[in-house]
Amino acid sequence: MSTQRFSHTTYPISQLVAQIESGQLSLPDLQRPFVWKRTRIRDLFDSLYHGYPAGYFLFWSTPSLVDSHKVATAEGTAGGLKMIVDGQQRLTSLYAVMKGRPVINEDNEVQFIRISFNPLTEAFAVGDAAREKDPEWLNNISEVWTNSEGMFAFTNAFISNLSNSREVSAEENKKIGESLSKLEGLGNYQFSSLDLSADLDIDEVAEVFVRINSLGVPLNSADFILTLMSVHKKEARHQLEDFARAAKNPSTDGASPYNHFHAPSPDEMLRVAVGLGLKRGVLQNAYQALRGRDPKTKLVSAAVRDEHFDQLLAAQDQVLNLTNWHEYMVAVKRAGYRSGDMLTSTNNFLYCYLVFLIGRHEYGVGQSELREAVARWFFMASLTGRYTGSPETILEGACQVFCVRS
Repeated sequence: MSTQRFSHTTYPISQLVAQIESGQLSLPDLQRPFVWKRTRIRDLFDSLYHGYPAGYFLFWSTPSLVDSHKVATAEGTAGGLKMIVDGQQRLTSLYAVMKGRPVINEDNEVQFIRISFNPLTEAFAVGDAAREKDPEWLNNISEVWTNSEGMFAFTNAFISNLSNSREVSAEENKKIGESLSKLEGLGNYQFSSLDLSADLDIDEVAEVFVRINSLGVPLNSADFILTLMSVHKKEARHQLEDFARAAKNPSTDGASPYNHFHAPSPDEMLRVAVGLGLKRGVLQNAYQALRGRDPKTKLVSAAVRDEHFDQLLAAQDQVLNLTNWHEYMVAVKRAGYRSGDMLTSTNNFLYCYLVFLIGRHEYGVGQSELREAVARWFFMASLTGRYTGSPETILEGACQVFCVRS
């Protein structure tokens, strides 16, 4: 008989926010930075206000401390024994808005979330300059939970401000009071949670995370591999993220991956590393290899997993090498390209970088000869749209042709 390894619990939002604030509830290094758009946060609070279902959370009560980080910019110590496995974006939104705290986005920028509310129409909107000047709108709903005056005084102040611009009827006074009180009461909204058993280890938790997200569209195979890297090779994942972040802006501190063609994402650089190190183009196949799954026996082996990770990380070192990266740019310029506006496909740009690395590190082609060959390959691949349709399948075939040395 199978044993259920999770329990079902409900938590009011106020309790979850308090646990994040204290550091009791933190985030294992399995997920991406905060990526929700303001419109999604607006819709979340609108759903909560009207009492609609708004999803659930997946928590893990860890048996011991594991690598983790704080939600948004919580002040508590991220060493709690309860981790958010799934629901990071939703819970970060709730915490940041209700505490008036900034979030850290995927560009490592600190930003505040401002959601506006109209107590008369009960409408939510993303805060902007127009609503800031409109006395019928509460410019930032965070003030409902962060003000030091109390709700009675806060409501009276709102009505008084509105009265300075127009006459407010008794019915409107009542409506405003009811709406603001209802908004404040969102802290009592009950969220469902699945709490994973403490006897699960971090590998099993990562597998649960992948299985849950594979049922929807938020994550792809690259995200699954990045999840594995968070568990087994956290520093390597951070290297990919740091490279991608540095490629977006010019540096004044020396060499950087910044260029005039493309600022790659971590998963794009991961694809190149997988092609070079694991000789795979289809990331789902690479994911199974990095789990340590033997294609013949179907068994998972730690030794096989470690071997594949060693291959991947050795390749990643070459992929992120700034000398390789910028010498490839020279080859692209040799093909007649001068900026990202001239690129027909980012896949073409990245997969031709893989061809460059294969030529350099698998076959030892000389610099000038390699530059000329890659320039020609880049031009023809762009002209024919080689990596436009079914790029993973095409890349898989290319890896078999280019990467297997005779």
